Amino acid sequence: MWIKWAFFEGLAKTAHKILQKLVGKGSGLAGAFLVTWVIGVMQMLVGFFGARARKEKILAPKLKIFGSIIFGISASVMTVLGVYTFTFSGADVGVSTFFIMLSIVPSVLADKFIFREKISPRKLAGVFLYLLTGFFFLIGLEKSDMIFSLPVWVWPSVGIAFLLTFNEIVTRKISDKMKPLANNFWIGLTTLIFSGIGFIIFGGLPDLKMMAGAFWFITAVMGLITTAMIVFKLMAYRAGGNLVIKQLVMQGTYLIGANFLGWLFFAETWTIGKSLGIPLFLIAYLVAHERKLKVDLNA
Repeated sequence: MWIKWAFFEGLAKTAHKILQKLVGKGSGLAGAFLVTWVIGVMQMLVGFFGARARKEKILAPKLKIFGSIIFGISASVMTVLGVYTFTFSGADVGVSTFFIMLSIVPSVLADKFIFREKISPRKLAGVFLYLLTGFFFLIGLEKSDMIFSLPVWVWPSVGIAFLLTFNEIVTRKISDKMKPLANNFWIGLTTLIFSGIGFIIFGGLPDLKMMAGAFWFITAVMGLITTAMIVFKLMAYRAGGNLVIKQLVMQGTYLIGANFLGWLFFAETWTIGKSLGIPLFLIAYLVAHERKLKVDLNA
């Protein structure tokens, strides 16, 4: 059952990434905080009114609320970094996503030492193939030498990779007793406060390159997508997903989707390596997942 939630989360992340590039151009660091602030407002409102409509309580055990707040701070930084990436000329959706998917490596360690999961040789082989898939996606790019000489715009994605693992750990920890809408309320409230402070510190309205109406509309949509993304993440762990295999499904969907849409909407390079990477990802998933394929298809 959790596989579909991980897949939906990957699709949501893909859509969010494309919108990040749209609003990121020319927005600067202050603009990145402003985008994050709007997302926080939308999350908080949807979480609050959604919970009321379903007659669910916003309050939860203190440790669960604390987990949501910690998640909100980390997610705020991730969103700011994600938008800030595309304030740099030449930032590539597909390549940025590749570096974010490296979060699978610390996720293996988290499953092993935090959640006491058994990391079998087969699962490690699947992770290795998954990383190899990412390198295939870079084959043929003019930027392929960036692995040895990283441009500035890559580093935010490297930071996101580590924060993503942290957020996966937090979500798995709170997934048993935290309602999805209440979780979004507390994350949204934290995001609103954190990004608001950041916006004040870095000061002033950004010189936006798009019409103001389009900016507010796109950022509001990003807030709705983020809300859905967090619901999908929570539901995946509630349904029994672990960090490694869940990330394989989510990140693989994200990697393929972001590269395809980056090519479709922003004329980013589509290479033979990307074409080879898609079936390789499917192989990596089948190798790493130790259940029978029939179980997966019925999930």
